[in-house]
Amino acid sequence: MNEQDFDTRRTLAAIRRAKRMVVAVGIAGLACGVGLAVARPGPDQATAIVLLPGVLSQTPGSTTPDVQTQVVLAESTPVLSAALAQTHVRMSTRTLGKHLQVTSSSPELLRVTVQSRSGTEAERLANAVAAGYVDYVTSTGTGSGSAGLSSEVSQLNGQLASLHNEMARLSATLRSTSLSAATRAQDTAALATLENERASLSLQIDSLNSQIAQARLNTILSSGSVRVLQQAATYVDTAPIRLALFGGAGLVLGLVLGSGAAILRAGRRRRLYSRAELAAA
Repeated sequence: MNEQDFDTRRTLAAIRRAKRMVVAVGIAGLACGVGLAVARPGPDQATAIVLLPGVLSQTPGSTTPDVQTQVVLAESTPVLSAALAQTHVRMSTRTLGKHLQVTSSSPELLRVTVQSRSGTEAERLANAVAAGYVDYVTSTGTGSGSAGLSSEVSQLNGQLASLHNEMARLSATLRSTSLSAATRAQDTAALATLENERASLSLQIDSLNSQIAQARLNTILSSGSVRVLQQAATYVDTAPIRLALFGGAGLVLGLVLGSGAAILRAGRRRRLYSRAELAAA
């Protein structure tokens, strides 16, 4: 048996001899942890769920998810100000923002979670923020139809196709080796002009497509597709969780302190015995 194993056995033996003291200190730590959790209760939280139409969860003109934009809107100052005005809770928008968490569990759902001192207040604030977000996005949706814009896009696409044909013809001509220098210079200048016109038409088409997507979005918003799917009717009571965490931490800390005290006491006794043996010798 080496010295390290011997020291480990002596340490465990010292803890076993003082097990009553170790258990007592552990129970005291458990009681302190539970008392702290009761004296300083944690905030309760409530969650409301908002349903989004599919177009809101995508970037206009693409299939890229854009839920983060809606999260930013739900956490914006106008939405929070409206929620506080509705609930009459004495709190600043900055404080509410610190206790608010907006997440997306799917591309068409927003979860609005608020933590507050009481479950009732958390429910009221979560519902108010969800309703404020719906009011905000629906009030900004004031677009018109997209039929005229679609017709204009079709006309521009026709012009773009004609430009492509003309550019293809000029490119084929320039590849000919029988052109004179003057004709080649003229055709090259004409091709550059057509290229500029093509770029301008492409920009116009992209702009019109964005307007069409916005018009469709406004139509959906005005139809009321954005709505609160689930009110925050219940809240999550975090008291049992805090009791378990604080109590467990206190128990572990108490056991560690009790064990340390037992080891120190055993070491002190060994030193006293050694001195007595030396004196007797």
